[in-house]
Amino acid sequence: MTKQSTLQEPILAPPPEIEKIQKLAKVLRGSQPLVFLTTASGEKIPIPASVRQVMCHLLELMAADKAVHVEHFNHELTAREAAYLLRVPQSFVMKLLFSGEIPHHSVSPASATPTKEETSQIGSYPRIWFEDLMAYKRQRDIKRREGLREITQLSQELGLYEDGVKDKK
Repeated sequence: MTKQSTLQEPILAPPPEIEKIQKLAKVLRGSQPLVFLTTASGEKIPIPASVRQVMCHLLELMAADKAVHVEHFNHELTAREAAYLLRVPQSFVMKLLFSGEIPHHSVSPASATPTKEETSQIGSYPRIWFEDLMAYKRQRDIKRREGLREITQLSQELGLYEDGVKDKK
C-alpha cells in the first residue's frame, strides 16, 4: 500500500508509565470543552477535538497494556486501501465502486491527483475520496446495527433468545 505508512514498530508502554497514561486518558476523556498543551515558554495551545479523540483512543489502549501503532492515509485512496479500511476483499470494493454504492473517480498512471471537483476525469485506476469511503462505512455500520437489532427482537419474540443456555436432553 503505497499511500499508507505506519510507525516502524508498535509501541508498548513500559509498566512504570501505565498509571500516568491512565491519568492522562481520564483527563482527555473528561467533560472539559478544551484541553491545552502548555509549552516550556508558557504558551497554551488548544488541542483540537480530532487530535483529542485520537490521543484518547491511543492512551486507553496503552493503559490497557496494548501495543499501538499509527497509520495514515491520503485523501485519495486506492481500491486496496479502501478494502483494508473496510476490512473486506478488494474485489468487493470494486463491486461497490462500479455499482455506484461508493463514489469514485479514475486516474491514469501519468495523471496528477485530481481535485474533488475533477472527478469526471477518465482513466484506468479507480480512486476513492477518504470522506466518501468513511460516509459509506458509517451508513454500512448503521444498517448492520439495525439488522442486528431486528434479528435480536425477532429472536426474542419467537422465544429463541434467552439469557441462559438450557440443557436439551
